[in-house]
Amino acid sequence: MLRRVKNKNPRETSHSFRLYSFIGALPILVWCFVVALLLQDIKDSMRMRAAAKIFHQEKYSSFEKELQAINGLVDLPRTSTTLSMDGTGKE
Repeated sequence: MLRRVKNKNPRETSHSFRLYSFIGALPILVWCFVVALLLQDIKDSMRMRAAAKIFHQEKYSSFEKELQAINGLVDLPRTSTTLSMDGTGKE
């Protein structure tokens, strides 16, 4: 017994091919979008780290300058004293 193969309409084939192509390309497009977001996040994180490092360096250097200014104004003793357990300064 022979089966008769139904001829498909070329327009139907074209539409289904487009649909399957779109469905197949959709995960790839989503993956590319997610990768782009991750790369941007990494870039932003690196920029923030660099900015924080510069900020802390500037803050530390201004703190050092402030300490130097305070040390210049206040004459601190240059010798160190060893305190005993009772706080008398004798060992």
